[in-house]
Amino acid sequence: MTTKEKILFTTLHFTEGVERFFSSLFSRMMQEKYLTADDPTFLAFEFVAPVSELVHLCDREPQKEKECLHKAEWHVDRFVSLHAKNV
Repeated sequence: MTTKEKILFTTLHFTEGVERFFSSLFSRMMQEKYLTADDPTFLAFEFVAPVSELVHLCDREPQKEKECLHKAEWHVDRFVSLHAKNV
């Protein structure tokens, strides 16, 4: 596998694979009435993209780990407050 192929594979795994997982999870959560009805693919992107960016930031700048964790917690709390039912 070439370096370019490895990068492509890694990108697909860490973006599209994770988004597919959360899209499926959110779809099921909507069916079970835990989340409000919406586009599960968009919700997966909305949830995953900021967390992924924070992980990448921590990889580049480990001294920002505490700040990144705080932002990730805020993001998850906000996502839940916007999309969860009966919370």
